[in-house]
Amino acid sequence: MRPRIAPSGPFSTDSTPNLAGLAILGARQFGAGSIVWVQSLRRPFVKDAGGGVAVPGQVVTCTDGSGVWRSLTPFSEQAGYWTSRTDWHIDASSGSTEGDGSAAQPLDSWRELLARLSGQQLAPNTTINLHTSISEQLQLGSLVPDDTTSLTVTAEPAATTVATGTVTSYTAETVVAPGEAPVLRSTDVADWTPYTNMRVRFLDGNAAGALTWVAKAAPGAYSVEYARVPRPMRPGYPFPTDSTPSVGSTFVIESLATVDSFALSGATARYATIVRGLQGPQPTGGDANQAIGGGRAIFQGCAIGDAAVTSEYLRFQACRLGTPGGSSVLFRSGFYDFNGCLFFRAYTDRWAAMRVNDCVFQNGVIVWTSFWTLAHTGIFDSPISGLTVSAAGASLQLGSAGLYGYGNAQYGIEVESPGCMVGYSSTKPVITGTLANFRLAGVNHAWVDAPLTDATWLSAIQNH
Repeated sequence: MRPRIAPSGPFSTDSTPNLAGLAILGARQFGAGSIVWVQSLRRPFVKDAGGGVAVPGQVVTCTDGSGVWRSLTPFSEQAGYWTSRTDWHIDASSGSTEGDGSAAQPLDSWRELLARLSGQQLAPNTTINLHTSISEQLQLGSLVPDDTTSLTVTAEPAATTVATGTVTSYTAETVVAPGEAPVLRSTDVADWTPYTNMRVRFLDGNAAGALTWVAKAAPGAYSVEYARVPRPMRPGYPFPTDSTPSVGSTFVIESLATVDSFALSGATARYATIVRGLQGPQPTGGDANQAIGGGRAIFQGCAIGDAAVTSEYLRFQACRLGTPGGSSVLFRSGFYDFNGCLFFRAYTDRWAAMRVNDCVFQNGVIVWTSFWTLAHTGIFDSPISGLTVSAAGASLQLGSAGLYGYGNAQYGIEVESPGCMVGYSSTKPVITGTLANFRLAGVNHAWVDAPLTDATWLSAIQNH
């Protein structure tokens, strides 16, 4: 009888040190149904004489042509071995399938991470670090976060500095007509145009750690060394901190690591999963929406791209949503919170609750049956009306102390369906369009000169 090297568990099995060793275990030693433990991956493989296509870490082809070895769900007490690690690293360029997942030995794929962790309870404060882009879906549905802390997936180690600069001036939003979003100037950046849609991260001063996005170079009457930006936000859990950059502060302009898409379904632990510094698909034209559904998550400093979003509860802090050349971001059936975000057109259908603060809509908003509150928000350059309310049942609270914008092709705000309620605090917001500032079409529309308080807003959501 052959000697056996066994993992601890209820029974013994043959063992090999790595995948290369597994590949050479052919028909002479093992027949179909044989099980061998691979020490480097700490999981078993079963022999399949029928063959198959090789998949790193999952399907290994026998060198003698006698079939393949297929990965099995771990079956011993060592099945939970990998969940003791709280600091995971993935590097598609220098990692390997058999790495231990540490910074020194990163994995090479999200797929291999899921093979080790899917369905198992993660340790508290687990962080997954992406050091490169990955050509995979960021699938969070099969991960089981600890119920007392938040799981964090961050690609900040992969952010690439494109340019650097020093703040020459920062001008807060101006709500007097025509109104302008915050404007950032740096004499180190002679022209912001090449950096449009990119992320800005402040390194020191009042806004150290805060993030924003370049919405437009040379906005309004400004020259190209000025850029329109949403108010910078320092990401936080569960809420961010708004920041005012100080003159002389340094910053970097960054490009982000990419994933094929985001998948949140199942990520419904008590505490929301945090996703930092990642960029989803960025189409250059047409309707190329990805689907993001289910769960709870906080996106911080991410570029989501065009998407159709259905979720339990999502927060977006200093994110970019949509693409200039793409379609729109569609929100449906969920509760959403936005702070310091840049949108390239957004709309809601079905029922969604949207709370928007310190954001910039570069190409307008279309509201169907939904509940919105908007404050300190700029709405610019829509090809139709800046803010269009298009279906009965929509309720909007417009913050008079900071809802503004200009350059919209039709009306500033157009309420075109009966059965809508639009509230404001004291004076009507300043959003201008080519045709007029406001248009209330037909009958049974109302401007309600009374604010919807946070308590009223939350009650409406809870009782819907």
